[in-house]
Amino acid sequence: MVSTPMTSQDALWLTMDRPNNLMVIDTVMWFRTVPDWSEVEKVIATRLVDQFPVFRSRA
Repeated sequence: MVSTPMTSQDALWLTMDRPNNLMVIDTVMWFRTVPDWSEVEKVIATRLVDQFPVFRSRA
């Protein structure tokens, strides 16, 4: 895994992470029918994780 410096914006959010104020990314999705969750995971990976590698990072 290649190490890259954290951006100042990400560092700011990380420093604000506290037990009573967790840094959490949430989403709400509505579907007309029950989705195929493996397809949902692929879409999220393609549209978010692949385009914004910071979502692969862990503190």
